[in-house]
This record gives sequence, structure tokens and C-alpha cells, in this order.
Amino acid sequence: MMMNEQEYSDAVMAMFEPATQCEAMVTYIPEGDCLECVSSAEDYYAERIDGRLTIYVGRESKEIVGLVIKGWKCLLERLAKHYSSFPAIIQGKTAKLEYILVAHVLTLPKKEKRQATRTERLKYGYSDLLAEANRWNVSVPVGGP
Repeated sequence: MMMNEQEYSDAVMAMFEPATQCEAMVTYIPEGDCLECVSSAEDYYAERIDGRLTIYVGRESKEIVGLVIKGWKCLLERLAKHYSSFPAIIQGKTAKLEYILVAHVLTLPKKEKRQATRTERLKYGYSDLLAEANRWNVSVPVGGP
């Protein structure tokens, strides 16, 4: 039995499930010393959390779909200075994103932390971002040769 063009197209498309979510992708942007993580192909908008951290929120899902961290190398240096065990914790060239985010939050000046958690316009907070970072299960570059 011969298929017409539409039947053939339908049969081929039925073999593939529609992409509902993409795997989180991490990119370091040296020109701006930024680290970006995007977990969805969905269109998003940016929402500033603090002076270093911005989240991406999906326009349709209204869920956190990514983030960007400004001053990545400066952040890593600050963490290494603040926590003497930081180099041992990261163990080499990569670390879990949620570990870096927790350390970032813990080393924020109190004033900046209060501003980020108390703002009326901010729908998402650090705990939401940490939960998403855990779900994404990605490692990020932290140095080493």
C-alpha cells in the first residue's frame, strides 16, 4: 500500500516525541566574566535577584528556566578566600551549580541578602533557584588546568 505525502509525514512525526524540555546547558562568557545556565528552549525574561545573580523565567511556564551569574571569577575568588576548604570541596575543574549558589548566598552582605528577599516585585527567591539548580543537576567550571 502506498502512502500519500500527508500520511508519510504523519507517520514520520509520530516516531518522535515532541521536545518538552532540553537538558540544562552551561556556558562561560569570558568577555563579561559571566556564567549562564539555560535549562529550556522556552522563551524567557530576566529578573534580577541580587547584584551578581539574574534568573530567567519562562514566559509560558512561569518557572525558572535559567540564570546568569556576573563576575564569575571574582565570585570563585571570594568563595576561596571566605572558605578555606573551598578548593577541597570543588575537587578539580567543576562543581555542582547548587553548591556554588549556596556559597554565594552565604557570603552575601546582609544588606544585599535582605533586599533580595524582601522586594515586593520578586516572585522567586534563592530557595526556588536552589531547588531548580538541584533538579538541573549540572556542574560548572571552577578552574584548574
